[in-house]
Amino acid sequence: MSSALGGLTPSESSPLRLAVGSAAPGAEKVLAAALDLFHAKGYGGTTVREIASVAGVTVAAVYYHFDSKQTILATLMTRAMHRALAQVSSAHAIADQNDPLARLRAIVDAHVRFNCTHQVEAFVGNSELRSLEGENRSQVVALRDAHEAMFRSVVCDGLAAGVFKTQHPEESVRAILAMSTAVAGWFKQTGSLTIDRVAREYVYISLMVLGCPDAEN
Repeated sequence: MSSALGGLTPSESSPLRLAVGSAAPGAEKVLAAALDLFHAKGYGGTTVREIASVAGVTVAAVYYHFDSKQTILATLMTRAMHRALAQVSSAHAIADQNDPLARLRAIVDAHVRFNCTHQVEAFVGNSELRSLEGENRSQVVALRDAHEAMFRSVVCDGLAAGVFKTQHPEESVRAILAMSTAVAGWFKQTGSLTIDRVAREYVYISLMVLGCPDAEN
């Protein structure tokens, strides 16, 4: 690898380390270019040379920041999941913790808004999970599981309180997450539907899925 790097020594490139906060400016340029290319062409259809070209850097510079294309993908997906978790967790934290209905409204609203405002990240994060390997995949799956667990906990509390009536809580949670995540694939920033309206309607649909008699309120 040293000859390909033109004498540069690679920095440590942990997806988890790079996912939290901002990476070096050069690394951020590589990540931005890779995100656009993975969105347009897919992970398998994108080469490191193309990433370097779009980022305006050399191939050696790409490898200075990341030891492989796989690490670039893992960093992007880990970062997206951290951001999604942070947004949903923050919304959940300020909701009335004694009111499962308020908590459910808050987390669905936050989840939908994230997918409307981070469409490319969300799309790549969901379509390229299949491309992650080994520990990279395990780390992202663990973050996704934590995200789902938050929804499951709220639904379980709502069932215990008699707020939700669904007989299929596990399937209901998966359905809510799937439809809310899919927003990233079709929402148009310049379309007739606003983010507020999409979030409001998806909260309503989620409550209907859960058999909530107060869905209209």
